[in-house]
Amino acid sequence: GLFMACLTAVAGPALEIALINGFHLYSYTHPVFLGVPTWIPWVYFAGAPAVGNLGRKVSAALLARQPSSRSTSLQQGTNEIRQCGLVQECVWVCMS
Repeated sequence: GLFMACLTAVAGPALEIALINGFHLYSYTHPVFLGVPTWIPWVYFAGAPAVGNLGRKVSAALLARQPSSRSTSLQQGTNEIRQCGLVQECVWVCMS
């Protein structure tokens, strides 16, 4: 819980700093620290429960998969898409 919230609050803004300063992909209108406003870590901190739940769900789905051939794996991926409720989970599960 708290560890995931702190990790997300640090990793999220760090990634944004890289995207803003390194790749110049976007910018904030009122940046304070390295192109990121001071409220961004709090947004990531508050979103940590969703990140943790998504991680647990994806991990459980990956552990439930059985090793198989490529064609069977494709069929399993299709079945998992039908079963999952989150688009992000489908993407992560089916890409692995």
